Amino acid sequence: MLSGTRLALAAVTAGVAMVPVTSSDFALAGSAAQVRSGGRSPLAGWEIEGKYWTHDGCVTAGYQGQERGDWSRFQCRAGTLQWVLWILRP
Repeated sequence: MLSGTRLALAAVTAGVAMVPVTSSDFALAGSAAQVRSGGRSPLAGWEIEGKYWTHDGCVTAGYQGQERGDWSRFQCRAGTLQWVLWILRP
């Protein structure tokens, strides 16, 4: 039986492995590795908007910002412990 910490780590790892990957995701992952101060991505204008404990929370925040017109596109990417909301402003 797994301890609480190991079980949480296994759940996070399993969740990360199930995220669909496309070629544009690799470009975003590369830009995430090179993020400068201020949360701005040096490639394609993507910015970090926030971090969320759940994927659903990240997606909800992404759609809400899109509906308000704060950004034109968003992606929720798995971070180390949280989901990271990346946005592209109009």
